[in-house]
Amino acid sequence: MKRLIPLPLVAFVLPCLPGCQDGKPGDSGLTARDSVGIQIVESSAPLLGPGAWTISEEPVLQIGEGEGDERYMFPDIPFYRERGTGGVFQLDDGRIVVAEDNENAIRFFDQTGAFLSQFGRRGEGLADFRIGPRACVAHGDGIAIVDGMERVSFFNAEGEFLDRTEIHLSVWTNIHGIFPDGSILTQARDLKDETRWTPGVHTESAIVSIFRPDGQPGTWTLTMNGRRTVLTTWRDSPTVLDQPFGPQLILLTLGEEFVYGWADSYDLQVFDRGGMLKRIIRRDWDLVPVTEEDREWFTSSLFEFAGGGEDARTLVEGLIFPDHQPVFDRILSDALGHLWVRRFDARSVWEARGGGGTYPMDWDLFDPSGRWITTLTLPAHFAVHSIGADHIIGVWTDEDYVQYVRKYALDRGG
Repeated sequence: MKRLIPLPLVAFVLPCLPGCQDGKPGDSGLTARDSVGIQIVESSAPLLGPGAWTISEEPVLQIGEGEGDERYMFPDIPFYRERGTGGVFQLDDGRIVVAEDNENAIRFFDQTGAFLSQFGRRGEGLADFRIGPRACVAHGDGIAIVDGMERVSFFNAEGEFLDRTEIHLSVWTNIHGIFPDGSILTQARDLKDETRWTPGVHTESAIVSIFRPDGQPGTWTLTMNGRRTVLTTWRDSPTVLDQPFGPQLILLTLGEEFVYGWADSYDLQVFDRGGMLKRIIRRDWDLVPVTEEDREWFTSSLFEFAGGGEDARTLVEGLIFPDHQPVFDRILSDALGHLWVRRFDARSVWEARGGGGTYPMDWDLFDPSGRWITTLTLPAHFAVHSIGADHIIGVWTDEDYVQYVRKYALDRGG
């Protein structure tokens, strides 16, 4: 069954959640409504105020070397901004798991950062990787590894192979998350949509679906906004680019639900496993215009990146900019079911090393009911990969583009 996302049309007010009764200064400014069976949670201010949650000033653990022992060198830890997955996380016993795409390896480190063991190689065996680990995440008390675009392999906490799910998808399909029972959240581009090859700006359709643990497709698909593109010319050929400052799809699992974000507005949609929209999470946000300075900066950066000359000039002349910037560019879920939403900062993101911002980046945090509770600022050049109950783990990249695994202590404010 294929269906479009239903849009709420009629709303009536429900009793507010705690903290939203009066809308006075200092409270959460929270309202909860129901629209044709869809809960809408809207916040105008954080429930706990900014800075209620903090991280340690310095990392409590750092693993990595620029040269020397290759077991501590991480040239290619997988990272995809639009997905709720990463390549680094902590097991329940405190060991750190790190995926290395180029090396086709999963490495284990102890609580002090000392290397313990590793497994993986390129191949077709049970514990082998066909392409390389594109994501490595906790799954129960074990490990789930996304191998390319169509396989998910499951291992126990010691790295012993348990099972594998193989799905057959189009070349334009990505895996965005894994549910507790091993079902797989996917997003595919609509290959029948040829509008991207016509002049102008286009929003491609994304086909979202869940594959069962046996690799078979589910009974439904959702058609959503996917990739916003612009058609230009590169070396005398039509070329499709992501629209500069344009919104893109973000998709991730959240327990037994999944979250869809389209960053044209501050609007997060939460669906159940059956593909039904259950709630919408919103917060007040003033859209940030794309300025002439922004346009000039991006155009000159792309011109230089394309090598200059006539081909580069033709490429940038075809650019079309939106009126405003995206609201956010990453969404993650933590071990306690909170959503972490990173606010968009174009220059900080695009000039960054390894997925972290050039400058410290602000993340809005929402509790499992959808209330905006606080905003937390994370360090520059640090890309978050996983968030536990009391820690954040990610990858920090230095000025020489050497990657280090870093762990910060997380204080949730008591």
